[in-house]
Amino acid sequence: MPLMTLARGALARPARGTEPGEVYDGELLVPAWRGTERIDPPVPRGRIAVTTSRGERAALSRRVQTRNPRVFSIANANDRYNVLLEGSGVATGAQFLVLPDGTVAPPSSWGPGGGSGGSDTVTFQVDAASARGLAALWGVPVRDRSPLGQGLVARWRPRKPSFKAGEPVEIELVIENTDARAAYVSVGGRQRGPRDNRFDFEVRRGDTKLPKIEAYDFGGLMTHTKVVPGAPITLVVDVRAWAALERGTYQVACRYGAELVVDPTTNASWPDHAHELWELELTGAVEVQID
Repeated sequence: MPLMTLARGALARPARGTEPGEVYDGELLVPAWRGTERIDPPVPRGRIAVTTSRGERAALSRRVQTRNPRVFSIANANDRYNVLLEGSGVATGAQFLVLPDGTVAPPSSWGPGGGSGGSDTVTFQVDAASARGLAALWGVPVRDRSPLGQGLVARWRPRKPSFKAGEPVEIELVIENTDARAAYVSVGGRQRGPRDNRFDFEVRRGDTKLPKIEAYDFGGLMTHTKVVPGAPITLVVDVRAWAALERGTYQVACRYGAELVVDPTTNASWPDHAHELWELELTGAVEVQID
C-alpha cells in the first residue's frame, strides 16, 4: 500500500482510547518558543494526545457523560453547525468533543443550569460533515436552515430631495413583500448604543471615501415585524451617525442586516428553534444633497 494511503488511514482513525461522539475533559498544549524553534510540551502521563480540528495539540483526561444531543445549523449555507450537549460538570470550558475524523473540537460556549432539569450545557461548533456524522451516530436529526423571505424587496431613498446643513440627513428603507407568504423581519436588537447597527453605510463624495465613524452596539430589544403584500414597512435612520457630512453631494451605499424567522412566537429561540432563522442583507444606493 502506498505510504500516502497509509498516512491518510492513520489520520482517519480516532485517537487511541477514544470514540467519535465522546466528550472528555482536557487542555490545550500551548507550545513554547526558543527564538524561531517551536517546542511542543509533553503530554502529561496518563492522558491521551489528540489534535483539534484547528490543528492544535491537546491532552484528554476524564471522559464526561453527556446526554440529549442537538445538532443545528448556524449559517445560511448549512456549512457550520452547533452541537449542544447536556451533562453534569460540563460548564467549565475544558471539554473536547471527539469528531468522526478522529480530531477533537474545543467548546465554543458553556453554561451552568441551562439544560433540562437544570443540567449544565456545552456547545461545540463543527462543519457539515462532522455534524451529519455525529447526528447519525447519536440517532438524532440534523436541523438545517431553509430560505425565508424570498419575496422581500428593499427600496432606499432620502427622506427629502435635499437637506439643510446641520439637520438630520435621514434615509428611508422601505421593505415590501411580493410573496403571498408573510415574512417576519427583525427590527432592533443592535441599537443599544449611539446608532442602529443593523444599518451600515459607506459614504463617498466624488472619488473620496469618507472615514466611517466607529460606534459599538450592545444589543437591545428586538422584535419581528410581519410584512405582507400591500403593507410595506418603513425604517428611518440618520446617516450622520456613520459619516461627518457638510454641504455637498454624497453617494451612499446602504445595507440592512435582517434576520427572518419562521415563527415570531418562538423567535428562533436557542437551541430547539435556532435553525428557524435566515440572515438577509438588504442593499441599495442613494444620492444625498446637503445645501
